Amino acid sequence: MLKFCISKRYGNYDTRKTRHKQDLVNLSDAEIILAYNAELRGLANYYALALNAKRDMNKLAYLCWGSLLKTLARKHKTTVNKTAKRLKTDDGYKLVVQNERKTRIIRVFRLKDLKPPPLTDPQVDIQPNVFALTLSRSELIRRLNAEQCEYCGTREGPFEVHHIRRMKDVEHGKQLWQKVMASRHRKTLILCLQCHHLLHAGKLPDASYFKHRQRESRIPSKG
Repeated sequence: MLKFCISKRYGNYDTRKTRHKQDLVNLSDAEIILAYNAELRGLANYYALALNAKRDMNKLAYLCWGSLLKTLARKHKTTVNKTAKRLKTDDGYKLVVQNERKTRIIRVFRLKDLKPPPLTDPQVDIQPNVFALTLSRSELIRRLNAEQCEYCGTREGPFEVHHIRRMKDVEHGKQLWQKVMASRHRKTLILCLQCHHLLHAGKLPDASYFKHRQRESRIPSKG
């Protein structure tokens, strides 16, 4: 449980202090909840046959829930309590996504929803495919229409889509853009023209460089 908490960056396992995931803030609410759901549900289903699964995973589930709320709160620049109230319904915590054709309801996975599978179930040891949950074509179009670079944050277009062939190409990458794609489980990254050219040239700087540049641009010049 401790190792999983550290790898997923939920917070401090000993002190139960949760923290948000900055790399997920630019995603939609649906993507954020689906990512957290897949992580916790995958681990819970893996240990579902254990008699003490829910008891021993209680602290981890608390940290996952707190990290989810803090990530959503950071995205909408609001408080954790208001975020929880927005998701709370009479039938648990849900997110209602209204589209042109239909309304989609996404439930937040909790440990009480865990149902041990039959002992003969051959799928119990297979990890879920988290990446497949965010492969929506309409979601890619929405990200393009947002007109914001997912790396430097600029809104000055034009914008392009950077593609990779396999997730294995970025899973162990040391560059920040590789870590961003790996953490989001995506094969695409929306970039401004400048960042895209720098990436292919191997000269894409760290994101802190752009934050420093934006900070300097807000300082009034003297004289």
